[in-house]
Amino acid sequence: MTDQMRLPGLLEQGAGKLRIYSGFSFTIEPEILALSVGLVSGPKWISKSCRQFPKHPILLDNGAFPAWQTGVDLPYSEQIASVLSGAELAKSKGLLAAVIAPDIVGAGPKSWERTMRSLEPLSGYKLLLPVQEGVDIERAVDVCRERAAGLFIGGKTFGFKRRAAKQINGRVYTHAGRISREGYLWTFSSLVDAIDSTTWVRSQHWNKSKNWAQILRPYAKVDNGYI
Repeated sequence: MTDQMRLPGLLEQGAGKLRIYSGFSFTIEPEILALSVGLVSGPKWISKSCRQFPKHPILLDNGAFPAWQTGVDLPYSEQIASVLSGAELAKSKGLLAAVIAPDIVGAGPKSWERTMRSLEPLSGYKLLLPVQEGVDIERAVDVCRERAAGLFIGGKTFGFKRRAAKQINGRVYTHAGRISREGYLWTFSSLVDAIDSTTWVRSQHWNKSKNWAQILRPYAKVDNGYI
């Protein structure tokens, strides 16, 4: 099956219409915006996200990935403060969809401890609890059910993301982070409720041939709004 034949069906698999969140970027192709239910933005960019895209709901990231990527230590006190501040700003603009609770990339059980510690201060918000390698998925599902929360699948590999999604098996709302390629999108569309990526909005080349805006243009229906 060709890429273009697959794409319209991607939005209709799994638990219903796949929800696509675009990572915040200063410019986002109109074809991408038309297929996105909202943006993923960290606390650092939340003000610009609200100002630049005032009609797009925001899934607030917790800043853990960019800190890990740049080798910066992110103490809990600093992380929770920035998340709370970002959540309040997005909420005040009527744009807050949910908050990804704090975690620590690559820290396994220690990361889950931080997530659990954040539940009380973030109790007033809709939450996605991040899971990664080393986190007890069954325990995470139980906590989500208790707290009426969802799960955010992080982790360093797509193998882990796929195994976690299969184990969760639709028992709670599930969002898989950083799904960048068509093959991955095709796989996760039948396993989770929502995905995100920054790759698409920055028009990075997809499978070394076409970028997302080119691929999605025939289906975006920008004038009428596909979603």
